[in-house]
Amino acid sequence: MAIFNKFLCKTPMCGYWRTKPSKTTTGADGQPVVIKNCPKCGGDVYKSPKFTIQYYGKSGRKKTKTLNTKKEAEAILATVVSDKQKRKLFSALNIVSPPENLPPEKMKPDGRTPFDEMAKTFHTPRTRTIKDPNREAIAIRHLVGFFGNKPIGDILPMHLREYQHHRQGQTVLSGQSEVSKYGRPVKRVKPPRNVKASTAGRELRVLRMIILYAKANKFLEFESDEDYPFYKFKFPEDREIVHIITQEQKQKLYSFLPKNSQPLFEFLAESGCRISEAMSLTWSNVRHMKKRSRLRDTKSQRAKGGTEELFLSPMAWQIVESQPRLSEYVFTNPKTKTRYTSLGKSFRQAAIEADLIFDGEPLRPHDLRHNLLTEIAETEVSESTLLLISRHKDPKSLQRYLHRNKQKAAENAFLRLVESRQQGTGE
Repeated sequence: MAIFNKFLCKTPMCGYWRTKPSKTTTGADGQPVVIKNCPKCGGDVYKSPKFTIQYYGKSGRKKTKTLNTKKEAEAILATVVSDKQKRKLFSALNIVSPPENLPPEKMKPDGRTPFDEMAKTFHTPRTRTIKDPNREAIAIRHLVGFFGNKPIGDILPMHLREYQHHRQGQTVLSGQSEVSKYGRPVKRVKPPRNVKASTAGRELRVLRMIILYAKANKFLEFESDEDYPFYKFKFPEDREIVHIITQEQKQKLYSFLPKNSQPLFEFLAESGCRISEAMSLTWSNVRHMKKRSRLRDTKSQRAKGGTEELFLSPMAWQIVESQPRLSEYVFTNPKTKTRYTSLGKSFRQAAIEADLIFDGEPLRPHDLRHNLLTEIAETEVSESTLLLISRHKDPKSLQRYLHRNKQKAAENAFLRLVESRQQGTGE
């Protein structure tokens, strides 16, 4: 566990950076130690004003946080050290660690604790340990809006289904002015839609963690497994991808796309990338690589800031090599001379003109990724190979593609059975 300073090269497209412990970045005279020249390009190197801390969480995984001031970094690091010492002490005494930040006048045993108080108690200490506490806070806000101060012991399986129908019946509005995380006003351009099943499922998983937290801290008990609200509960998920577009439909779609962005979408269809990954793909990622690239891991919150390996098909690699080097990004907007920032509106319009509308909604850029992975799954490759290409963290995410593969395999098996019976009867 330590505090680090980050040093970065000022030269554009160089990409050199390194970290040094904060103790070693200040000389004996109190002046900051500066790396004079970049060892990669010889340019100037500057010290970032922010501070990064590294520590190991409760699960044993290495975590990092970047903060604006050194006092904030020292305060969080001191809290982490204190929590670690407490856990060691309770482990040595063979006692259960008491829950943190519990308001004693509202926390009651036997399942009578109000849900909103238990949710607050559950979430407060986790803001220091999880990567995206804001996402969990949003889920808790929706849960509290539905369950309120209902005693946590009174939550039954029927209430879980009621919450699912309640959330999926709500609408995500569009066209409203909002404020981005940087404080700038933005406007939604997406059409109104209902809350997805996967969103309701994610929030119900947070509810399950809260109930298990209450049980672990002796505020809730179950006489049998059947009393547990999530016993044999099936979490709602998004609909399975049951459509793939043909090569003729792809070519029709490309004909309606702007010529400047057409190669990017062709790359999406042949590589299985997410659109954010394709727009941020740089030449330094693919340099000296053969049919593979290194991408910044943008999907997994646990691995945020890390990298993952992308294996490119021959078709995708050919698209990359055909792009002119106008900037550090592989796919460059010729008007701004930098990366694309938003292409959803043009793709939506092209999908409507190409009549690629499924379940009442036009084709999305992310559907090109689903399309490729579904095609690969239908070739009957192993699940481990498909997981390597898709770069999913959870093998369960492959089921939306493998269900088509299983259906095709079953049809082939029945076809071979019929043929064998016909040969046996001599027909």
